[in-house]
Amino acid sequence: MIVRKIKPEEWKRTEELFSLAFCYPYDCDKEPLELYKEKMANPEAREVAKTFHKYAAFEDDDKTMMSCMSAIQFPINFNGKDVVMAGIGDVSSIPAYRRRGGIRACFTEMLPDLYESGVTFSYLYPFSTYFYNKFGYGMGVKANVYELDLSRIPRYSTTGKCILAEPHNAQALLKDISTVYEVWQQKYNGMVNNSLLEYQFVTNSNPCKTQEFLYLYRSADGSPKGYISFHKEKQDGDQLLVCTKIVFVDSEGLMGLLELVASYAANYRSIRFTIPEDIEIEMALKELSFGACKLEHSYTGMVRVINVEKALWLSSYCGNGNIALRITDPYIKSNNGIFSVSYQDGKAVEIKHSPLENNINSDAIIMHIDRFSEFIFQNRSAGHFLYCQEQSLTAKDIRILEESFIRKPSFLMEHF
Repeated sequence: MIVRKIKPEEWKRTEELFSLAFCYPYDCDKEPLELYKEKMANPEAREVAKTFHKYAAFEDDDKTMMSCMSAIQFPINFNGKDVVMAGIGDVSSIPAYRRRGGIRACFTEMLPDLYESGVTFSYLYPFSTYFYNKFGYGMGVKANVYELDLSRIPRYSTTGKCILAEPHNAQALLKDISTVYEVWQQKYNGMVNNSLLEYQFVTNSNPCKTQEFLYLYRSADGSPKGYISFHKEKQDGDQLLVCTKIVFVDSEGLMGLLELVASYAANYRSIRFTIPEDIEIEMALKELSFGACKLEHSYTGMVRVINVEKALWLSSYCGNGNIALRITDPYIKSNNGIFSVSYQDGKAVEIKHSPLENNINSDAIIMHIDRFSEFIFQNRSAGHFLYCQEQSLTAKDIRILEESFIRKPSFLMEHF
C-alpha cells in the first residue's frame, strides 16, 4: 500500500471514489486536468481550493486508489486567538477495499504532517465515534437542539424587520450577516474565521431556485441582530422547517427570527435548530407543555489536539499555579511525555516537556490524547471523565483539573 497526497490529475478520481463509496450519482465527462483547472479557477468551497490537502491510499502500483480523505485547514478562534484547525472530510473507501487499512494508513501519514505544518486542532463529523477514537479524536462540541411548535411561538411585537436574501440584494446583506456571525466567532472556541468561500450561502442565495431561505433581522435602528437559513422537510407525514444556520446577538435578534418562522405555522408543524449549549431559550417561550418545545443535547463532531504544547500555551487557567499532564499519543510522537505548566494571571508562562522515559512524575495526571482533546477544547468539565471506561480520572485528578483550567464555551457551524 502507498499513501500520499494526491496529484492534480487525481482530484476527479477522489470525487468518483466518494460516489462509489456512498452511492451518490456523479456524472462528469471532463478530462481530469480540465476539471481540476476549472475548479481551481472558481472554487465553491475551501476543500476545492485546497486540493493538495487530500490524502489517498493506493495499491502498490501507485495508481489504483483505494481510499481517500481531506484535511482542509481553517483558521478558528481558540481563547481569543486565531489558530489553525484541520477539518477532516470526504473519508471514503471503495467497498471492495474496505477493511484493508486504507483510512488508518491515511491518518498515520496525515497526523504527523499536520503537526509539522503548524496545525493545532483537527475536527471531524463521525459515522462512528468508536472508530475515530482510535485516531485520538474525542467528543467535540455539545449543543442544544430545539424543536418548536410553530403555532405556539408567542408574538413578541418586535419593531425590527426581516429581509429575505435574494439574488438582487444578497451581496448587500453580506456585511451585516458577517457582523452577526463575528459575535459568536469571538465568543466560542472552534468557530471558523469565515472567508468569502464560507459566506457563499449568502452571496449565492437564490431561494426560488434552491428553496433554502436566508433571512436577516435588523432592529428598528438598522442594527443587524440575527440571521436564519432553513428549508422544508417531511417527517411522519408532517412538514417541518429544518434550520441550517441560526445566529443572533441578543434576545431581540432571537425573538425577531422566531416571529418570522411563526408566520409559517399555517403550512408547517415545527422548526428544528441547533445552537450553543450555553444558550437556553425556554424563558423566551410562554408555552412548554405537550410538545410546544422539545430539547435534546447533541454532540456535533469530534475534536483532536494536533499540537499539545501549543494547545496548553493557548489555554485559559485559573489565577496562578502549576499542573503536570502525562500525555500519550500513538500517532504524533512529539505529543508524548509530561507537560509541566506554570501559569500566572490565567496564562501559561512556562511549559516544560519531558519525554516519558526520562521522567517518572507521580503527580502528573495521565490522559490519552483523545481525552485530553475533549478536555482542553474546554467544552467538558473534568467530572465528565469520572466514568471513562478506558481511563478513569481520580477524584484528586478531577479537583486539580477543575482548579487549574477555565471552561470556555465552544461551538462550530461549518461542515467539511
